[in-house]
Amino acid sequence: MNAIIKEKIAHWKNKIKKTGIQSIDKHHLKFIDLYEHFSMMQEKKSCVEEITSLFYKLSFHVENYFLEEEIYLKQYNYPKLQEHQEAHNAFIQRILYFQREYQAGNTDICFPIIEYLEEWFDEHIIQSDNEAVDFLLQHDAK
Repeated sequence: MNAIIKEKIAHWKNKIKKTGIQSIDKHHLKFIDLYEHFSMMQEKKSCVEEITSLFYKLSFHVENYFLEEEIYLKQYNYPKLQEHQEAHNAFIQRILYFQREYQAGNTDICFPIIEYLEEWFDEHIIQSDNEAVDFLLQHDAK
């Protein structure tokens, strides 16, 4: 794995706020693992061969992760829940777009997916999720 990817992963792991809520913390780390996997496949030039499996893993992960996170946020009356859900829905729509592009024959889809995952991590997980984590911790979420 190249140094830039290793640096990004280390940065993200340092920036993620731990909730103490095992499922949320686990999902954040799993998201990093998925990004790392996509990146390694791109580096090895085998992303296209494995993209169907990667789409499946990503879809399965976000479906569970988003649902669990939204349940916690709703349970504690998070004031930005709707905005958070809209961001999750936008993410799902973007992944579905990438799947349609691949199915239509676009084999140069791996790098744009990786870029989007990086953007998502920086903008959503590091910013929005950390803000939600602060809220949950202030309300003694367990």
